[in-house]
Amino acid sequence: MAQWRRFAFFDKEVLKDAGGPWMKGVDITTMSANRGLICVGDADGFVHLANRSLEARKFQAHEHFVSHVVMVRSDLILRLLLALLLRLVS
Repeated sequence: MAQWRRFAFFDKEVLKDAGGPWMKGVDITTMSANRGLICVGDADGFVHLANRSLEARKFQAHEHFVSHVVMVRSDLILRLLLALLLRLVS
């Protein structure tokens, strides 16, 4: 008779943010994630980046809302491509 084995696919741990909710009050328009980073675009033109420890930073990519973000291997490339793309669209 076959036996089912239990596999732990994910590490279970409670995330805690000592500084409070890092995205509180942000009107999210788009998201992307890759290589331990999450990238969030908002309605005010800012791009928010956070790592697995929820250490966040942000920069203004456009005067208006951010409609698309794509994570690539380098954070610098992401910043340059996103800023260029959003300026070309407007």
